[in-house]
Amino acid sequence: HYFGSWAKDPKGTEAERLWLIDEGDLRAGRIPRSRAGNSPTLGDLIEKFLLTKALRRDGGELSPHTWNAYSDVCDELLATFGQHRLLNDILPEDFQRLRSRWSAKWGFTRLGAEITRAKTVFNYAYKNGIIPAPILYGEGFSLPSQKNILLARAEKGIQMFESDELRRMIDGAAQPLKTMLLLAANGGLGNADIARVPISAFDLKTGWLTYPRGKTGVMRRIPL
Repeated sequence: HYFGSWAKDPKGTEAERLWLIDEGDLRAGRIPRSRAGNSPTLGDLIEKFLLTKALRRDGGELSPHTWNAYSDVCDELLATFGQHRLLNDILPEDFQRLRSRWSAKWGFTRLGAEITRAKTVFNYAYKNGIIPAPILYGEGFSLPSQKNILLARAEKGIQMFESDELRRMIDGAAQPLKTMLLLAANGGLGNADIARVPISAFDLKTGWLTYPRGKTGVMRRIPL
């Protein structure tokens, strides 16, 4: 690493000053921030990424649950790499270490979802001109194989309530929980569906629920 001309600085005073500025980054194997010019940092990227997603959330194009998931993965990236880490200094081996840390605490399904969200953050940087070339993740940041995901699910067994279990829950539930259970069992409505369905979607005279899917907008007609 070059710290100036010996002829211009025979006592090394200026060289020592430059070394002390860059020492922490150089010892950690990073590009020194003092030499990066206008290179963006991870903090710069995440600030812009979350702002864009927040505008979509506020406009009704992105669910609060999805925005929270993006915010959580951004917190993970900041905790791992640091707010001031230069984007052009995050290398495939860094992503490999991140994947190893995640795989130690999460199952294959969660791991795959978090890797996908993390890549969405970094892909945003290239698509929006924050960096001139795509980030190189390397093979060490790949998604779990479908085989491993299926085997992990098989180990947990079938996650399903039998009819007698459902009937006991319905018989023992008070309103409005009883209605929620019936909508879930007979209409296939999930938690978010039940939380958001408006009263206007129910036609109690004809006995039909007309309600689109939240993610796709595909209309559903469900007999009550």
